Amino acid sequence: MMFTVKNQAVRLVSLSIMILSASLLAYSCSDDITPPGDDVPTHVSGMLVQTTGCKENIYGLGDLAAPAVFDCITWDWDGSDTLSVVHTNAGLNCCPGTIVGHVHAIYYEATVEGPHEAHLAGFEITETEGDDAIMCHCLCLYDLTYAITGIEGGVLWIRFIEPYLPEGAEPLYITIDLDAEPTGTHCVQRDTYPWGLGYSGEEPAGTIDDYSGCKELTGTSEFPLPFSVDSSCVVVYTMPADNTLRIFHINTAYNCCVDALDGEFEFSEGLITITGKEYPPGGLCDCICLYDVTYSIHNLDPGVYTIRFVEPYLPAGQEQLEITVDLTQEGCWTHCVPREGYPWGGYASEEDDQARLKELFDEIVEYIGTPYCSGEEDCRYIGWGAKPCGGPWNYLVYSASTVDIDHLESLISAHYAFEDYMNMKYGYASTCDVPTPPNLECHEGICRAAR
Repeated sequence: MMFTVKNQAVRLVSLSIMILSASLLAYSCSDDITPPGDDVPTHVSGMLVQTTGCKENIYGLGDLAAPAVFDCITWDWDGSDTLSVVHTNAGLNCCPGTIVGHVHAIYYEATVEGPHEAHLAGFEITETEGDDAIMCHCLCLYDLTYAITGIEGGVLWIRFIEPYLPEGAEPLYITIDLDAEPTGTHCVQRDTYPWGLGYSGEEPAGTIDDYSGCKELTGTSEFPLPFSVDSSCVVVYTMPADNTLRIFHINTAYNCCVDALDGEFEFSEGLITITGKEYPPGGLCDCICLYDVTYSIHNLDPGVYTIRFVEPYLPAGQEQLEITVDLTQEGCWTHCVPREGYPWGGYASEEDDQARLKELFDEIVEYIGTPYCSGEEDCRYIGWGAKPCGGPWNYLVYSASTVDIDHLESLISAHYAFEDYMNMKYGYASTCDVPTPPNLECHEGICRAAR
């Protein structure tokens, strides 16, 4: 059951808060529960089964399952075994990788009353980012769905361990009698970032809020002329009522093929330095292009600030982009510096790009070399290229005994990303047939497609 933002749903939130807050008076948040040991029945288990993406930008917050000022749990018990739990507006990093939600049953205690042999005391659900997280300088709201099996009814509690709650903030915690209330919603109101518009701390903080695609591909920009491609520009909106700067960096250069952009923020007396970052570092293509990037700076004291940009592909000897603004007054501040040379000047020709694509393919073939084998188990194949209609052009045969597979896949990925970029840049087309993977054999000590 999802909680939707309609008049009836908003009334449901308010009603749930009043009812469930009253019910919490009958239960202690933690004092009445002292784990006696590892006696949790093995048939009880829980896992994270579904996640949303970041719910749009942290200020608009798009269409939410609950208003952004609420941190909510919705539960639905099927009456026999499975409890579905949805954590609505969970706060995590904007670039979390594979989100991790660990469901830990605290303990069971034996009971002689009722139809069940055991009574569940409670669950802690710990949420965090995965090992593959990029960890951008911003937070987002997510909806996370859990399935907990082996639930036989009765009274239980659920507590979420959330990584970005400020110290002393009310935890998202609920005690439920499933027999009396098999489904429902409980919310905690929050006024700190990312739930509200403020931050949990008092120190200045910066976020990267949004960025365009490679402008050579999209042909569009939030700020068209007079911000020509021969300049790197900044537009700053000062918002003294919120102690905030809204910053648009226009025509900054990054690799053409990146997974994500980010920024590092340094604060000193009257100076804010923003260093542009891209992931993976160095990108996947042998080309760079122009982007528009949006930042916000929060928790600034009123005063005059110089904002300095460290651009990763700024040509040597060219002027660094910086601007001075006055946060004591509301206004819009603009400054541009001229740029010469790639990517602000002329772009690579189609012939240059074709030559570079061939170099990338030749590098793959050279690395595979002769695919020596001692048996068919050594022989593998890998798709190469990016057909405009989708999928690889064909397959290359290699030996797992003579190559580092991770390195080979990185070469394939770089070639794919660059050809995919060229398909968009030049409007290439192709047939949509799919090549048939080869049957492999180890013939006279060398892997090949079976004939």
